[in-house]
Amino acid sequence: MKSENKIEGATKFWAWKMRIDLILAWSDVLDIVKGKVSEPSDDERKSKYEKEDIMTRSIIVDSISDNLIPCVTNLDTSKKMYNSLVGLYTINNIRQAMSLKSELHDVNMLISDIIASYFMRIFQLRYQLQTIDEIISNKEHVTTTINGFPYSWDSFASSTCGRKEIPIFEELWTSCTQEDFRLISKGRNQRFEEGNSQAFARRSKKVVGRKKFGFQRRNEGKRPIPRGKKDMSKIQCYRCHKYGHFKRQGHEG
Repeated sequence: MKSENKIEGATKFWAWKMRIDLILAWSDVLDIVKGKVSEPSDDERKSKYEKEDIMTRSIIVDSISDNLIPCVTNLDTSKKMYNSLVGLYTINNIRQAMSLKSELHDVNMLISDIIASYFMRIFQLRYQLQTIDEIISNKEHVTTTINGFPYSWDSFASSTCGRKEIPIFEELWTSCTQEDFRLISKGRNQRFEEGNSQAFARRSKKVVGRKKFGFQRRNEGKRPIPRGKKDMSKIQCYRCHKYGHFKRQGHEG
């Protein structure tokens, strides 16, 4: 058997079991490991049985990785070797399934998560459960996914759960991606509107300030010129050097 098809851990157990059962069935020795054929008493048939058992053990040993060889070294029949491996990984699969299910129900969408990363974590846990032949119903899978949404997704979660038929997981993924894009676009528009409102408020304050202190817009950035009637007694004419009028208002003489 190719090295990539050999059993190494619980994740490959069911694939290995299917392959080894087919190989043993093709070799007409599957009934030996299943216990359907018992060891005969007469010498001729017993000799044939022993040869078939040795061939079966050889097939089993060739199908497992080197780190599992010690698990079957002291077993003298192919049936014991087969049952030992099946029992070992059946127990491990139950523990692993319990651990993965617990992890799946505890998954929550973090603030830093985008919808794609959250769904990818859910999908990976489902795939790991499927590899150990632990199938979760679509209803449980979708419900668990929705329960992990943050509070900002409550309205979407309520509308999804209120449907007559619960969507399949892939449909939920697509709907959530579209909703995530809508929320992002809404947030951008809201920030744009808030920015415009703040800019308008700043401009309004400037206008109010000019009117309050009598500043002229054309002199903005320069020394402000107060509005109102000037005290002409302090104005000196540059032509006649008298007070009370400008040069252009002066009289010749």
